[in-house]
Amino acid sequence: MLIFIIELIAGMALLYFGGDWLVDSSSHLARRLGVKPLVIGLTIVAFGTSCPELLVSTISALNGQDSVALGNVVGSNITNIALVLGLVALLKPIPIEKTLLKKEYLITLIVAFILLACCLDFNVSRLDGALLTLGVIIFTFWAIWDAKKNKAPLPKEVAELAADTPETAGEASSAGKELAKDIIFLLLGLGALVGGAKLLVIGATGVARALGVSELVIGLTMVALGTSLPELSTSVIGILKGEDEIAVGNILGSNIFNILAVMGVSAAIRPVGVEKIAFYRDIPIMIGITVLLGLLMRPGYKLSRWRGALLLTIYAAYTVYIYLPG
Repeated sequence: MLIFIIELIAGMALLYFGGDWLVDSSSHLARRLGVKPLVIGLTIVAFGTSCPELLVSTISALNGQDSVALGNVVGSNITNIALVLGLVALLKPIPIEKTLLKKEYLITLIVAFILLACCLDFNVSRLDGALLTLGVIIFTFWAIWDAKKNKAPLPKEVAELAADTPETAGEASSAGKELAKDIIFLLLGLGALVGGAKLLVIGATGVARALGVSELVIGLTMVALGTSLPELSTSVIGILKGEDEIAVGNILGSNIFNILAVMGVSAAIRPVGVEKIAFYRDIPIMIGITVLLGLLMRPGYKLSRWRGALLLTIYAAYTVYIYLPG
């Protein structure tokens, strides 16, 4: 029991510092590159915080634990919206840009239906996996293209350094060092988040198995919650620091990456079987929560505290429901 407590404390510490470093470095990097923080949240941060899901689902698929692999993806997406965004909105109402609903949210919803289509034959085949993986490549290139098309003006201090004059040579060198520092802390933050999540997953999964909980439920709850802790940490710290776009972009981007990259790579390595209960219960719930998120964000384009409380209530009810016997 002592080792579990040590893992829990160490994991929480890594998640806190990792999230803090990741948000700060991502925010600085976005401003230096002249792109919106939302773009950084949708790509670099989202992919980085989805690394635990990628590792867990890939290893589970290789070990023949299909229920854990699929449950981790579906459960993480439910957790990201209902728990993470719910908690973040409860802490502080989140303003939503109109373009977010027309672009990034719409892609998130479409990708959820694509996963449902892949599971129609109760098997995510290698071909499905290859197509999903191709989808994440297309999405990444689209996000970069869209960022360039809507590139924000460079900050004044960065624009001034772009002038090739002897007076600015020293300042340009200093800016280069700051950029390198941001990248280093971004990588350190991602590493700390992955390590912290892993420590927490080990303990939680061990306890669940000892209690005789099924592999699917473990994947949907314990593993999904553990691998969503980087998103939770990053989004909560982001909203507290006023980086709303990183907080929201992180969640939508992570849900896109979870289905396209995590499920895609796992199935491409080894076909993933789909339990009927996951197809008829959990995937529809994931899609339903995604649809609900769009409806909650649309009125006034803000995710308010009562909407956050509603999402948290739904997450609690879902968790209790899947643990009920029978």
